[in-house]
Amino acid sequence: MRFRKMIYIIIPIIIIEGAIITLNKSLEKFCFGHNKKNIYNNNSKISAANDNFSYIYKNGTNENGKTNICFKFTGMDTIWSIISENDAMISINFSSDIELGTFKVVLIDPNNNITNILEQSQEGTEVYKVKKGNNRIKIVAKEAKGKLKLDITPEKDGLEIDIISTN
Repeated sequence: MRFRKMIYIIIPIIIIEGAIITLNKSLEKFCFGHNKKNIYNNNSKISAANDNFSYIYKNGTNENGKTNICFKFTGMDTIWSIISENDAMISINFSSDIELGTFKVVLIDPNNNITNILEQSQEGTEVYKVKKGNNRIKIVAKEAKGKLKLDITPEKDGLEIDIISTN
């Protein structure tokens, strides 16, 4: 009898411990995995066409050339595709408030050259050259939590520039 009671106690403990270990490994791999942590300072990964990210949460809007989001994530995510018929200039008004981790916003031209727009918590307005073709704006983070506002506008009216939200 005593042996059966021990088994009824020990088996659930073993099952629960196994589930906890499995859950921790899954969260590490999919939420804040090693691969996503190495992206932040790796320009060849950042400039890649594909994205690699894990959001804990993302709330807000990303439309009509304006971004206003709150987030917690690791990795890289393309939020805008800027398609230009010719080389042109765009103005980006930005504001970021980062509470945790590391965060940046980058502009990637059709040749995969990267220009940093902002890093960590910053406010300002800057003018950037977009080259003929598909330019991308990505957010890149390593276990970051914060808020981001962007407002993208062509410098001259009438330019053939399409600013397309990718998510």
